[in-house]
Amino acid sequence: KQDAIARHFFSPPTSNVGESASNVKQGAQHKKARVEGGKAPALAGRAVVKHKQLRKELDHAWMALLQLPLHHTLTKHLLRDPAVTIFPFIRSPMMLMDFFAEAFTSGGVVGLLALGGLFTLMTRHNLDYPRFYEHLYSMLTPDIFFLSIRDQVFTSLSRFLGSTHLPAYLAAAFIKRLCQRSLSAPPPGILTALPLVWNLLQRHPQCGVLIQRTRL
Repeated sequence: KQDAIARHFFSPPTSNVGESASNVKQGAQHKKARVEGGKAPALAGRAVVKHKQLRKELDHAWMALLQLPLHHTLTKHLLRDPAVTIFPFIRSPMMLMDFFAEAFTSGGVVGLLALGGLFTLMTRHNLDYPRFYEHLYSMLTPDIFFLSIRDQVFTSLSRFLGSTHLPAYLAAAFIKRLCQRSLSAPPPGILTALPLVWNLLQRHPQCGVLIQRTRL
C-alpha cells in the first residue's frame, strides 16, 4: 500500500508532456490545412495587387517630377546614368521619350548627357529617332574636349558608333570630324579621341582610304 502511495505522488507527469506534444502536432496540422485551403495564397495575391498599385503610383510620381522645370544640376544628375536613376522606376520607358528629346534638343552638356537615354530607347524599345546621328555629329564641337564629363562623352560615343551595321559613310564622317577636332584639342583630349578613331577604322575597313590611298 505504501509503495502504491509513493508511486502516486512521486512519479513524473508523463501524461502532460504527451498532451503538450499532441497539441503542438495538432496546431501544425491546422496551420498546414489553412495554407492548403487557400488562405495564404489569398494574402500573397493581395500583396501582388498592392505592389502593382505602388508601381503605378511611382510611375505617376516620376512623370509628374520630370514635367516640372527642373534645376540644371538635378537634370544633369538624372541624365548622367539613366539606367540607374530613371529606367528601373518606370514600367513603360517609352513614356520618357519627351523628356529625353527635350533635353537632347536643349544642347550643351544636358544635350550630350541625354544621348544615352535616347539611344537606350532606340535600341531596346524600338524608338524611331531618324536624325539621332545627325544631331550627334553636330554636337562634336571643340568644346567637348574641355568638358568635365569628357570621358563619359567619349564612352557614350564609342557605344553609339560601336555597331558594325553603321553605314560606312556615317563612320567616315565621324572619323573625319574627330580627327579635325583633335588638331586643336589638348593632349588628354587627343588621347581620348584617337582610340575611338582607331576602333572605327577597324570596324569599317572601307574607311581606310581616309588615311591611305593606293591610287589617286
